[in-house]
Amino acid sequence: VYILAIYAPPGDRVEIGLARTEYWRTLGDEVTRRVGVSQAPVLVIGDMNAYAAGIDVKSDLNNKRPLAEFKNFMRSVGVIDAYREKNGNKKEYTFYRTENSKITYASRIDTVLVSRQLVPIVKTCVIKQA
Repeated sequence: VYILAIYAPPGDRVEIGLARTEYWRTLGDEVTRRVGVSQAPVLVIGDMNAYAAGIDVKSDLNNKRPLAEFKNFMRSVGVIDAYREKNGNKKEYTFYRTENSKITYASRIDTVLVSRQLVPIVKTCVIKQA
């Protein structure tokens, strides 16, 4: 199993010359290269600072569009969202932004991605609030 733990940049990091589009493309290329012909199962865990489905964000703003580059990364590496696979359309979030004690934004950016061949051994996927 190829295990990758990441903290993805929360936005374009112009000061270090890294755009999110470049980050996800480069990471996808690197994982694909490392896994190579072995076709080892892949497990990616961490703070993606992105979400693959509109259901994973709650906002008063019109910014519910998933990050295309993150979806492309998932497709190129051949992984799926374990939480979404096990919980269907359940809405839970791992990141909250508040304003005047009111939640104005919430998203599920902490994610576990697995190769399809690992899905049968994933028994459950839950979010527990600290």
